[in-house]
Amino acid sequence: MTTWLPASGLTAFGLQQFMDGVNLLLWLISPAVAVVLALLHATLLVRGLLSYRWFRRAPYLPRRAGEPLIDYAMRIAGTELPPGHEDEHGEQAERLLVAALLEDLRQAYRRRLFPWAWPGWGRHTYPVVGIKHADPGTAGRRFVELVEEIRVGTGQRGPLLLVVSTSVPPPAHHARFDGGGASTPRPSCTPNGAGPCAGSSPARTS
Repeated sequence: MTTWLPASGLTAFGLQQFMDGVNLLLWLISPAVAVVLALLHATLLVRGLLSYRWFRRAPYLPRRAGEPLIDYAMRIAGTELPPGHEDEHGEQAERLLVAALLEDLRQAYRRRLFPWAWPGWGRHTYPVVGIKHADPGTAGRRFVELVEEIRVGTGQRGPLLLVVSTSVPPPAHHARFDGGGASTPRPSCTPNGAGPCAGSSPARTS
């Protein structure tokens, strides 16, 4: 039995040397692997294949299959539109931007499986946007209308609270208050003055 002791010792020594060589090789190539993976990740981000997948299924002006990110951005900007299509394209681009904002907020506040890897678990207060003097024809009123339109039309529920002041509320938001302070929908008038609210006085809070 003693004759096998030197052989087993040499085998163990050889295995130890082999593992040391493997560890040294892995230590030497790890910086190169890290650089390659970082470059690959950066390439995917720049080309929009990793962070901009939502735009391929966007409800407005979706990104085409294989379309480079810079070409898609130029198409949204409308640099090569045929004459007479500027207004229609501009409305679609506005809807796309508001939908992208709501989607960005939805992903930012999403509760994911690993709370330490995603900051959504640490966000407990929804963002609030205050808009003053959002009267018809203003940019603030247009933004409020787009948010409402996209939420109703696409079902997007981005965590966004709008606090708006206006002298002309939207027709769907007129309300009257009873004696107890509870509000009920107020029927809207037709342009010619007919309808259930013809001749009624403006609503007042008690």
